[in-house]
Amino acid sequence: VTALAGITSFVVTSNSPWTSLSDQAWCVVTTSGSGNGTVTATYETNLTDLSRIAHITVSVTGLTPVVVSLTQEAAVNKTLNLTIFLEGLFNGTSMNKAQDVAGDKFTGTIADQVTVELHNSTPPYGIAGGPYSVNLNTDGTAALTLPLSMSAYFFIVIRHRNSIETWNNAPISFIGSVINYDFTNSASKAYGNNLKLVSGKYVIFAGDVNQDGIVDSIDMETVAADAAIFKKGYFPDDVNGDGLIDSGDLIMLDNNLSNTVGVIRP
Repeated sequence: VTALAGITSFVVTSNSPWTSLSDQAWCVVTTSGSGNGTVTATYETNLTDLSRIAHITVSVTGLTPVVVSLTQEAAVNKTLNLTIFLEGLFNGTSMNKAQDVAGDKFTGTIADQVTVELHNSTPPYGIAGGPYSVNLNTDGTAALTLPLSMSAYFFIVIRHRNSIETWNNAPISFIGSVINYDFTNSASKAYGNNLKLVSGKYVIFAGDVNQDGIVDSIDMETVAADAAIFKKGYFPDDVNGDGLIDSGDLIMLDNNLSNTVGVIRP
């Protein structure tokens, strides 16, 4: 069977009551039956890079037990599941879709795109994986596939076209095949608590239009210049992502400028 969780079965031909038993906790089987029947095996996802075997013993009183094997493949790739809210697009519940001059910039449930990097856990914290361009959905979810070779402890770094670069709070294990990380449920999920509380969720700060690591007067001047001509489209200085650079962008940017918002790295 594949590395993903699932169910398979074995046919039992018998004229007597029988029992079955798996020797692996990750594979659970039908415990008993009578006469012709089926042993159903329910198996968990294999989170390792090694295949594994469960031996299933089917027994009838007075006869030699029959042993069958369920061999599960190793995981082929890893999946990193993220939950992220961007301040510029966050509406208090989910995220609005980034706009262009023609309407939605992206199809389906995609709100915008972010860049994800994996950084080494020790100084100088260089890039170990990426950068990966990832679609970010309106519900804050994003997923990317990684090679099995990414099996160590890494920092997760999020970048976005007009948001503050944000690191997760500490290196996490990528040894398993499925890694989940939620930036939205606590300020402590980001290094240096570098998240903003909005309507009960923690969001990544908006306003770093020129991506120099800080929200400052240079960002303000850029947005103000384009707001003066009502520039339209999918641009970094459209801080709230509505497709129009105007006072709404200036207000959001000014709030973060006043609080000296910037990147916090290890």
